[in-house]
Amino acid sequence: MKNKVLLNSFLLLSTLLLLAIVSEVLLILRWDILGGGLRRSRYPDWIAADSELMWIPKANTSFDYSQKDGDGSSYPVHYQTGLYGFRQWGNPQSPRKKILVIGDSNTHALEVSNDKTYYHLMAQKLDVEIFALGVSAYNTVQERLALKRFLPMIKPDLILWQFNANDLYSNDCRDPAGLGFIHNPVGKLLCWDIQKNQVGFYEQKHFLLWLTHLKMTTPSRFIYWLATRTLSLQIKSNYGHSTIAQARLDRGKESTLVLFREIKKEVGNIPVYLFSNDETPFYAQTLKQAAEQNGFYFISGIMPELERREKQGENFYALDHFHLNENGHAGLADFLIKHFQSRAGF
Repeated sequence: MKNKVLLNSFLLLSTLLLLAIVSEVLLILRWDILGGGLRRSRYPDWIAADSELMWIPKANTSFDYSQKDGDGSSYPVHYQTGLYGFRQWGNPQSPRKKILVIGDSNTHALEVSNDKTYYHLMAQKLDVEIFALGVSAYNTVQERLALKRFLPMIKPDLILWQFNANDLYSNDCRDPAGLGFIHNPVGKLLCWDIQKNQVGFYEQKHFLLWLTHLKMTTPSRFIYWLATRTLSLQIKSNYGHSTIAQARLDRGKESTLVLFREIKKEVGNIPVYLFSNDETPFYAQTLKQAAEQNGFYFISGIMPELERREKQGENFYALDHFHLNENGHAGLADFLIKHFQSRAGF
């Protein structure tokens, strides 16, 4: 009986080990050799810890891989960062107008090569110096801190700020969303403490923190995938979109509006243009209100225009049907170029 138990245990462990080895090989094949369309799954390749911002893209690094459109067709991507992890760093001494572009994953733009990003296309058409920092899963708190860090270096003539829906409900310390935990090397989320009127922290539970460290340090593709999936499922169960109540959104809106008042103090008279990849009424109205209260400009109509063109047969999204592909970045650039040429004197 004892021998049978040992044999069964050995067979079970051997089967699990074999499955892990096969999974490791398949993931290496998908991510490292064939590409697989979702480079976003491999955060340790490009992310670095930052004592103030929590995480930031690694500076002066590059990757070549394949990405996939929403229809499943593949295309090559050359991802490259320059100084400070920026996807594009212009010349701060140039006499041309300087635009600082800041945002989250759609500005980080892991789905497209550097020369296909919307801000690179803008730089070519508008004849301006572009400085672009986008960081996946950043919220407005982190973006504001990044703005404060780089504003004195760049001295931009204009700031273009890209937002997403998750910014709103991850800004508030009372009930932050957990998106940033999925690839956070330090186990903390920055948020706005409305009671203390200052930046606060929201820390992961010990099990999630252990998973995060495991994910960020393991050389194994399989262990990385397993830890990431576990984190994602745990976070979605606590903070998933389907469970976001209006009260949570209202708290996020309250903190976001306070954040914008702080941002106004820091940018002074520099023109700030806001736009969002989510123009559902609540998010659009919040950004519009923030802009109006602080003398900023809210660029609306981008997503309805892309949706209109999609109905005519164009494809603007990568395989995840959320982040923009090459055509999506080109469409976004066209919209912004026309806006700045007609209304901002470019």
